[in-house]
Amino acid sequence: MKVPEPIRVVFDTFPLRTYAPVLDKSTQNDEHIFFFSKKGDSSTTKESECFHLGVHKVNKSLVMDKMVFLPSDPVGLADCLILCHRHNLLLPRDTKDEKSVHSITELSYLASPDNELPILLEGKDAVASKIVSSGEISKSVSNNYFSKNSQAFFINDYLDSLVDLWIFILLVDIPQSHNPCSTYSSLFYQDDQVKQSDSLLYLTTLKLIGEMANWNFFKKRYSYLFQQEKSIYSTISRINKSNFLKAFAVCNETAFEKVYFEKLMDFERFLSMVMKYLEQEQESEAKTIIEIKLASFCFAFSSLKCQNTHIERLMKKYPEVIEFSERIISRY
Repeated sequence: MKVPEPIRVVFDTFPLRTYAPVLDKSTQNDEHIFFFSKKGDSSTTKESECFHLGVHKVNKSLVMDKMVFLPSDPVGLADCLILCHRHNLLLPRDTKDEKSVHSITELSYLASPDNELPILLEGKDAVASKIVSSGEISKSVSNNYFSKNSQAFFINDYLDSLVDLWIFILLVDIPQSHNPCSTYSSLFYQDDQVKQSDSLLYLTTLKLIGEMANWNFFKKRYSYLFQQEKSIYSTISRINKSNFLKAFAVCNETAFEKVYFEKLMDFERFLSMVMKYLEQEQESEAKTIIEIKLASFCFAFSSLKCQNTHIERLMKKYPEVIEFSERIISRY
């Protein structure tokens, strides 16, 4: 019996069963998805199991003599390197290396249940079935590597607290730089249509800045700095002003900068201490994770695309630390 032509066309156009697209992982074929490369023949996960690390932004970076794709923020970078270490993977790159099923994926912070990235999407056969939050990732790393070494535990705890310093940099240093919008765009995902409108980009960036204060419970810990919140109407009326911090007016600027400078001094003291610790400490999994986290923060701090900032001046004083961070990242 012949199927009537109109019905045949409908079924050809809308079949009863569809198949997911097969991604060509031989190159980075999606501008927002970056597949890890396999390291040799070994892997710690089954082929059907996969994970995708959702981060704010992925940038192409030259590290030592390798061109690789790296998350723009220090926490995402640290989680990325830890995943490489745990699962015997290499960082995403443009080369024709054999790609794994695991990837780094650029996401808007709005894609996260708590508006905070990174998140880890775990599943099977390219279907995500579990979302692991940023806080859960950090807790898992701490439990797995630092439960038996008190000194390493406290160093790791301080490294995790550097998220606060990162947020201070985002809220104090970058707004005072030459082109804040451009810097934020290099660090955080923005929809292409948003980028086409300066006013829309400005407003979405202001919204992003407002959300930063909630990350890692930052605003709760420093609630005394957030006493003078202004309405969105005040924000819009200042849309052409260059100083983002004043435009958004979420804090006492003088007090905010004072705490930021204290954090910078603490970090500088910590740098000399932790570098000595790493020189003397024997090789271990805990030491490797500390190296990865320290390298991630130092690399992110020194790679910011804004000049004449407090963090830039501090990092320039420690070229050996920058060299250390690149050396650690180049392992992967």
